[in-house]
Amino acid sequence: MPTVPRYQDTQQHVALRPEYTEGLSVRADAEAFGAGVGRGMQVLARGLETAGDAMVRVQELDDANSAKDAGTHYADWQRNALYGEDGFLKLTGKAALDARAAFERQAGQKRMEFARGLTPGAAKLYDHSSREAMTGLLDSAISHVAEQRKAWFTETSNRRIAGYANDALATYNDPAKADAAIEGGMNELDEQGYMHGWSADVLAERKQHYVSGVTKDIVLDIAGRDALAAEDYMAERRGQLIQADREELETALAGPVLQARANRNLSEITGSLSIPTYDDGRPAGPRRDLVAASASPDAGPGPGPTRARAALLPQDYRTFAASAVTGPQNAPLGRLPALPRGPSGMMNGDTETAVTGFLKNAAGTTVDPSVGLWSRDVLNDVLDRQGVTPGHNREPRSYLHFGTATDAPRPGDIVVFNRDNDIADVGLFQGHDANGRFLVLGSNRSRAGRIEVTAEDPTRLLGIRTAGTVDPDTMKLANYSPKGLSEIERKLAAIADPDERAATRNVLDAYFTAQKRAIDAAREDAQQWAQAQVKSDPAFDPMTMPVKTQSTIGPSGMRALRDYHRTVRQSGEPNTDESTLSELQSQYANDPQGFAKADLFQHRSRLSDQDWEKVTAWRQAAQTDRKRAKSESFDLNRTFTRSRELMTELGFIRYPANMTAEEARRLAQLQIGLAEDVTEFKRLNNGKTLTETDMQKMLNDRLIPMIASRPPITGERS
Repeated sequence: MPTVPRYQDTQQHVALRPEYTEGLSVRADAEAFGAGVGRGMQVLARGLETAGDAMVRVQELDDANSAKDAGTHYADWQRNALYGEDGFLKLTGKAALDARAAFERQAGQKRMEFARGLTPGAAKLYDHSSREAMTGLLDSAISHVAEQRKAWFTETSNRRIAGYANDALATYNDPAKADAAIEGGMNELDEQGYMHGWSADVLAERKQHYVSGVTKDIVLDIAGRDALAAEDYMAERRGQLIQADREELETALAGPVLQARANRNLSEITGSLSIPTYDDGRPAGPRRDLVAASASPDAGPGPGPTRARAALLPQDYRTFAASAVTGPQNAPLGRLPALPRGPSGMMNGDTETAVTGFLKNAAGTTVDPSVGLWSRDVLNDVLDRQGVTPGHNREPRSYLHFGTATDAPRPGDIVVFNRDNDIADVGLFQGHDANGRFLVLGSNRSRAGRIEVTAEDPTRLLGIRTAGTVDPDTMKLANYSPKGLSEIERKLAAIADPDERAATRNVLDAYFTAQKRAIDAAREDAQQWAQAQVKSDPAFDPMTMPVKTQSTIGPSGMRALRDYHRTVRQSGEPNTDESTLSELQSQYANDPQGFAKADLFQHRSRLSDQDWEKVTAWRQAAQTDRKRAKSESFDLNRTFTRSRELMTELGFIRYPANMTAEEARRLAQLQIGLAEDVTEFKRLNNGKTLTETDMQKMLNDRLIPMIASRPPITGERS
């Protein structure tokens, strides 16, 4: 039977003491009959219901996350498939159309692939989201294909237009075919205009640009082969060119057309020039022998170029030439024709420097008869500016074509300059005065037959020309003859366009310079070959060489070769003449550029094999390594100058103009040794420039033994 619960039954740990029993009633209430337990059961039921809802929500969250992950993977694939390196949206034209079906099929496959392994709930969520993504992808593909179908049409049409343009380019020599091709391109433009909805103005503009572009390409293609033909074609089709293309072509063709005109003029001019000959004992053209009246100092300076004293031409060309160009060994001059004599009198020192320089630069240590005739012809023309006879050159500017250009003039080189009122004049370079002006030997413009030295401002200089080594082949060049120079200048003056005339001058200069270099190279090759034959076989007779080879070497070269052959047969090897070696050293030291052009073969029989190699090495350096040559020549020149000063101060030599042969030999020996010292110093010091201390030590090392062993010269110094 039921019993009423007692307090102590529910509060087992509480003792039934009086203080805990106050206020208790013996009557039972709802709580006593289990109301609390019922409420607890209700709470438990509600908890179980909440737990079930939570579990459902957790599953839904997991499904959503899985669906999102799958959707993210699919979105990543879509992005790469559309925009990646090989993405569908990067395909153009027909390629996009051809790839569409495969792309859409792959998109569906990838959508299903990323759904694998999903719970039903996640699959349902992914299906919804991926379907929307798939729809967007297909829309993009459809739009892209539509655009690319249009681009495909345009691309195909443009290729067809380009094909017509190429046809026109290939058949421009056949106007009918070229015009038909251009017409085909314009028809294709009509179709493009219809498909794209161009207005009539837009279509007309497109056609104009098309025709102009085809014409421009044809002009440029022709210009690659013949600039003048391109210019003619452009003139014929000028109306087909828009302004921008016309201006572009005019700019592009300006240089090639000018050069082509100059080259055409070159062919016309050189093809009609007469070739001078001196083989018959007469110069190519009539000439006037120069005579001078009497020498007298000019009155004071006055405005304009400063006049120096007038001078006389030599009364006997043979005697003068021999004194001017023979070397220390007095090499034979050869037979020269006598010239009519003028009034008695000899050339003074000022004039002699320029004229002898001209002869020595061109002829070296010996003068072949034909070279002598040539020299007289040129000197007469350059110096007798007042009384030249018909057939002689009358235009000083023509000497801007003479020989080859030089920026390191030597006495005897030809100078062309402006006088007052921009009137050109020509003369022989003499040197520089203290103010840096050019000293020029030329005719007296106010008194025929007289020559004088004037000081010309460098700003008046038009050009300096050097003859280089002159041999019979060189004398055949039109720009080495006064008559040929006159013809050249006359033909140039006939060219109306100043730019074309200037361009023609340039190509003429390049043409003649190339010819001269070819002659020099051929002569040197023949000389080296002949020298090698003599060296390897002393019994070899130079006169048995082919006539062509002998002609290339030239009379002076053959004379030098025979001297070398005779020396080799007698001695096996030449002995060095100290004066010759010293002179060559001085030439290299003073003017390496001029030394580079010198014909050294004339000195072969007076240089040992070792010294010949040394001298040719200087020349090679001057030709190919200007920096090294300039440095070396600078140090040699300083050392040689100082050695002459010290030798004079110590009494071992007199002033150079008054030196005896023994004194000259003594100075030559010293300078040969000093040259060896300078070369060795620069070799050991990587090309270093000599300091004053270095140079003085070299001089002391050479001079002190000389002072100890040799007495100074006797007699009064000069």
